[in-house]
Amino acid sequence: MLLLLHAARSGYDHDEVEHLHAAWLVSQGQKPYQDFLEQHHPALFYLLAPFASTLDGSPRALVFAGRAVNLALLGIVLAVFAALIRPLLRDRRAVWPLLLLLGCFFFARNSIEVRPDPWMCVFFILGVWQWVVYLRGEGGLGHAAVAGLCFGVAVAFLPKALFSVGLVGLGTALALRGRAAWRGGLR
Repeated sequence: MLLLLHAARSGYDHDEVEHLHAAWLVSQGQKPYQDFLEQHHPALFYLLAPFASTLDGSPRALVFAGRAVNLALLGIVLAVFAALIRPLLRDRRAVWPLLLLLGCFFFARNSIEVRPDPWMCVFFILGVWQWVVYLRGEGGLGHAAVAGLCFGVAVAFLPKALFSVGLVGLGTALALRGRAAWRGGLR
């Protein structure tokens, strides 16, 4: 509830204005890179275009709608994070890791703002989760394929996800060292 109130009442960030304006331009039939200057991948603009078209004339409602969607994404990130760390905890019902994550204002605020970052984050953590399921031997190649798809979508929202995906690959190579990765190598 507190995050929803923060989403409704806090000031706008310059990035939010840029992304929402680009979404509005897309909703008006303009094309990024062709009709207006843009430096980001347009995935977010096309996702937000229906909101921008529906809420045209009400910037506060548009910002709140975008932030509300990002709050739902934050819920997904927290649920997947809990599933990832649960096997590492003594008390598998412990909520302190989630509270610790939410207690970081920078993380919570960045997860609410209307930017591509929350979308990148949700797809990246979904990819990590599916990749870990595969490496533990709990799932087949389908989980590895879903992980790759999620990593690709994360990069489509923000290319900086490529560095994190590279770290997942490096970490996998170091963890496996000679084991058969194609068979769920961390059993």
